[in-house]
Amino acid sequence: MAKKILTELTETEIRQLFREELQQVLATHGNTTQGTKRRIVSFAEGCEYVSISTSHGYKLTSQGLIPHSKRGKRIYFDLDELDAWMLANKVKTVNDMQTEIDDYLKKNAKG
Repeated sequence: MAKKILTELTETEIRQLFREELQQVLATHGNTTQGTKRRIVSFAEGCEYVSISTSHGYKLTSQGLIPHSKRGKRIYFDLDELDAWMLANKVKTVNDMQTEIDDYLKKNAKG
């Protein structure tokens, strides 16, 4: 049998206590009410985040080509890891390539 507690708290005080407890629980699970986005997302949300179809997402996860986690049959993504994955294959600008060429020629100049 559950305990019943009599209190002299007002309805407003009880609501405030409830809000504080709820915010603490949400913060513990990576989802706060202060507008910060979650770090861990579902498979469908992760695919939408990187703009790929779910079928392509399954292909990438099964081949180990995209960072992900599994809990049972469910697949999850960490948004920080997805950001790093998307930026991993940076394309060099013409200026970057010209600088590399100039540096190479200076190192290997005969004369």
